[in-house]
Amino acid sequence: MNSFLLKLKELISKGIVPEQEDFSDDQRDYFDLIHNLKFLAPYLENPKTTELIFHCGSHLEIIEQQSRKHIQVEYPRKFVDLAFQMKSLQLKNRWNQKHYQVSYQTMISKIPVRVTMLHKVVQNADHKYFIRKREIQSFPLQSFHFSKDPRFRNSNIIISGATGSGKTSFLNSMIQEYCHDHHHVILEDTRELSVHSPFTTHLCSTERLESFCADAMRLSPQSLILGEMRSHEVVPFTLLLTSGHKGFMTTIHANSALDSLDRIALLYSLYARNPMNKEQLLTLLCKNIDYLVYIRSKRVIELLHIKGHKNGHFLYENIGQEALSEAV
Repeated sequence: MNSFLLKLKELISKGIVPEQEDFSDDQRDYFDLIHNLKFLAPYLENPKTTELIFHCGSHLEIIEQQSRKHIQVEYPRKFVDLAFQMKSLQLKNRWNQKHYQVSYQTMISKIPVRVTMLHKVVQNADHKYFIRKREIQSFPLQSFHFSKDPRFRNSNIIISGATGSGKTSFLNSMIQEYCHDHHHVILEDTRELSVHSPFTTHLCSTERLESFCADAMRLSPQSLILGEMRSHEVVPFTLLLTSGHKGFMTTIHANSALDSLDRIALLYSLYARNPMNKEQLLTLLCKNIDYLVYIRSKRVIELLHIKGHKNGHFLYENIGQEALSEAV
């Protein structure tokens, strides 16, 4: 294996995408394993597995639906690093000390995944790799214990939940249900939403997402969807959200439906050059957001109709019991 890894490293360092023909017959079995990250297939083929994380050395964390476990992989660390570097080179991703994080979608033995690579420069240790399974099909809204309702069409909706809760899958289903027949613009830094409609304009960029938010209204959308709100894009998206336009949807990491509003306010204070007072911002948000949805384990747990914000208190109607009971 050492001679194979030396040859592979030489090609990658020259910016050459390795091909099977570059290796001798006795090295091609290794190439088949490393090509398209095929060596990960045995771990991903377990239907309970949702994510893999390569930590330092040969430590692999396997995240399943209800548990986590750690194992030592049989491949040396150099093998793992070169496999991911080769994939990044194939996709023409810039991944180095300056561009220390990159995410992309790929297939590993016909299993759709999202790969995130974190360069060692940010942690003074080995590179880290996060491989998460993706859902590429849309699920009916009823599968989330959520009933269809015309009042959700052309509404401003914030979908919150923890990592892996089903936020993106639910957003995808909402788009299919309420936006499939009119022009909608989707903004993402990594393509995760898979909407099949002739009226979809899909913009994806790791470096221009903030400017995409600002430019999106020039495309005359009837609905605007931001895949996830988590950093600089919160400022232009919040300004758009409070412009009076309807049909905005996004997801955000939060611990409850109401917590998503505080989370937006926190992000805004961190990334806005001249942030407004928190109370003013929350009042403005609550005037323009129609519904808050909280997801846990691919099920809608909370559904709130926002009425306003006054004297430090949120005004809302909990319509979850009505809407969710109809879906059961």
